[in-house]
Amino acid sequence: GKEDLKEVTHKVYFDVEIDGKPA
Repeated sequence: GKEDLKEVTHKVYFDVEIDGKPA
């Protein structure tokens, strides 16, 4: 549900920051 989607979104933003790309 929304909670799962929220978790995925946070993971994506985290991965983006690790890669050094703009969120």
